Amino acid sequence: MKPRSLLVLMLVFMGLGSFALFDPLKSKKEKAAERDAHVFWLKDKKLESLVITQGKSKIQIDCATPEGCTFDGSAEWKLTAPVQDRGDSSAIASLASAALNLKPVDKIEVEGALEEFGLQEPKAIFELRVKGEAEPYQLKVGANAAVGPNVYLATNKDPKHVFLVASYFTAMLEKEPFHWQNKRLFPELEADAIQAISWTGNYRAQETAGAWNLLSPVAARANKIMMEGLASTLAYTSAKSIYTGKRPTKSAELVIGFGDKKLELYPHGAVSAEGTKQYIAAAGEKLYVVDATPYDRFRKPLLEYRERTLLSPEVRAQLKTFELKFPKEKKAITLRQEGEKWVHSAGDQPAEPLSQTRIQGFLHSLVDDAVEAFPSAATAQNFFRSAPADLLFDFQGVALSFKVFQR
Repeated sequence: MKPRSLLVLMLVFMGLGSFALFDPLKSKKEKAAERDAHVFWLKDKKLESLVITQGKSKIQIDCATPEGCTFDGSAEWKLTAPVQDRGDSSAIASLASAALNLKPVDKIEVEGALEEFGLQEPKAIFELRVKGEAEPYQLKVGANAAVGPNVYLATNKDPKHVFLVASYFTAMLEKEPFHWQNKRLFPELEADAIQAISWTGNYRAQETAGAWNLLSPVAARANKIMMEGLASTLAYTSAKSIYTGKRPTKSAELVIGFGDKKLELYPHGAVSAEGTKQYIAAAGEKLYVVDATPYDRFRKPLLEYRERTLLSPEVRAQLKTFELKFPKEKKAITLRQEGEKWVHSAGDQPAEPLSQTRIQGFLHSLVDDAVEAFPSAATAQNFFRSAPADLLFDFQGVALSFKVFQR
């Protein structure tokens, strides 16, 4: 065979191999098979609304954005029937995703009557309206199958078949309206937006430039972690249900103010299914039932809200020089940090070489060791006011006085 003829044959076989590898007909067949494996083919579509009808009861959930909603938890939804409220994006996304990925256990070809499948009078009708399409995608829920946890469905997109699907999907359609509603008491609130909190017991705290301080019942540095925990509780705790009774007339057990908002918590006679205490929560005009446990944070003793270390980590990070005074000995020394070491900078000369271990240990204790109590006994307070200090620590306006009580 001539070389030229051999080259032509090689190119022909290579072309045939490429066609087999990238056969457009094969690709179409695979896509068709994937579509047929689903009850609905909703890939790459966006939703406008979801409607669940059971008898005379109707729940309508609309997409809150004009461009349509995706099937994941990033979409924003609103409940428009039977009540109007923000939607629970997580719960609604679960339903939308279940519809997107709904695959039949079996697909039964039918002709005419659907009585044997319980579809003449369906238990529920589920509709999805898709952006850009006039006709909704509709599912009718029929009877339970005789074998296995499955149920029959009929769709308007394939009237020649009845689908057998797992009953977990239809169980989602039986939820009460509150399941689809927003459950956060203050849904638009973010924890880091809270800069001041007041609560029952004359407690007031305020955040300035990232630092929290108690204003009442004492003026002191606040425990930042505890304050951020209080803010998170207010921003993210969710209701267990809507309270349908009248607003309580007795005084609230706990009143919390933050910004221009107020939360009033009243004892609820019933306990949860888990046996925990519950509150009736008044957030503006709305009344909810909430678990009382998260609000235990607002019932701690004062010590829990105060910063229990003598120096904050932020102050310690700035510490490059400080002065130690010993009033009884009438001596003072200023130390300066050079690299990893502390050296004498001013004041009395130390009699012995400086112990770096003792200096670092002292500074670490100011930051790491927690205060065990804030004595209120008159004896301790009088002693602190009258007795001379054993040690005074001074750093850029941060003054600490150390006195040994009951030697």
